[in-house]
Amino acid sequence: MTTVICPICKGQKFGKFSNRPSAKCLTCGSLERGRVIYMVLVKLGIPRAEDRILHFAPEKCFIDLFTKSHAEKYQAFDLFPERYKNSKTTVRRFDICEDLNSMPSDEWDFILHNHVLEHLFCSVKDVLHGLARILKPEGTMVFTIPIHKRQKTIENLDPFLSEIERKKTFGQKDHVRLFGYDVMYTIKESLGVNCFIPVTSLFEEEEFVKAGIPWQPENEPNGKSIFLYKKSGKF
Repeated sequence: MTTVICPICKGQKFGKFSNRPSAKCLTCGSLERGRVIYMVLVKLGIPRAEDRILHFAPEKCFIDLFTKSHAEKYQAFDLFPERYKNSKTTVRRFDICEDLNSMPSDEWDFILHNHVLEHLFCSVKDVLHGLARILKPEGTMVFTIPIHKRQKTIENLDPFLSEIERKKTFGQKDHVRLFGYDVMYTIKESLGVNCFIPVTSLFEEEEFVKAGIPWQPENEPNGKSIFLYKKSGKF
């Protein structure tokens, strides 16, 4: 039997999360998608030591990691920074829909956002385009989104839609859209390239099993699937 070890913190205790057994590392708090991202970053050697990192809705496991490795080069943003009172770094308030356009272009080497786009009351295309704009030339953006087994994305940006209706329609009370497979075209149209990375292009099944991540390449794209965009020049 394979011993499951978190690749981020080396913890070996896992617990249930959202009806998924052994999904959460009880040491660093990482979920499967966080562990996949970490493994991809290690495999590809990003971010570099000198890189400036911008992180939206930061997970504790990555806050701890990047605060240690990049110190003042790491900046974390969230719409509700009060959630991070015990964080190792200051998480600043930032509304992507309202504040992104005011950020300078070509400023960041690495941008990370994990299951963020489904929460935003604004255009996914505009957000992705804006994030690409603030990346430095040759900078990298990595992100994941929950993709469901349906052809078309549905969304409702009505701010007065009740939490009950949101949960009924999108699965969570704080979601405004449910991504279908057509989001692959949306992302390609927004960024100009296909930035989906199939897990089989980087990993073997054994690596996922050891990290406590279900090996389901036949079900991709899904909520653990990695999108990696590298900016080739001015956006």
